[in-house]
Amino acid sequence: MIVLFSALLLAAAPGTPAPLPTLAPAMTKVHMSSFTAGQAVSVKVYQPFEIRVKVTSGTGYSWRPQGPLPPGVALLGVFQEPRGKLMPGGPGMENLVFRAVDPGKYTLALGYVRPWERNVKPAKTQTFAITVRK
Repeated sequence: MIVLFSALLLAAAPGTPAPLPTLAPAMTKVHMSSFTAGQAVSVKVYQPFEIRVKVTSGTGYSWRPQGPLPPGVALLGVFQEPRGKLMPGGPGMENLVFRAVDPGKYTLALGYVRPWERNVKPAKTQTFAITVRK
């Protein structure tokens, strides 16, 4: 029975695997830190882009958009990566990945917050000018 099932699985499997999908157009990385707040971001419509900001691991703080996102920008994901030793209080980077969806000029405000705290001002803020081209 097991041999028959294995033979059926092998017969149903294609000879060559399908190619993996690629991200197109290529992602534009915009490296931001507290010293580059206000740096202009310029991308094409439907192009994903990444804003990288410094974080301190283990504090509960992370960068979040303040208020609603601009209408021409969509948030795809937020990822953290450690820098150096993995320990609480260690340096890290947070990558916020967005996609430009409509042409125009937008302002994106980010706040360094603890997501569970309500009605508390962000510990830090950064603002980014985004131009989305056709």
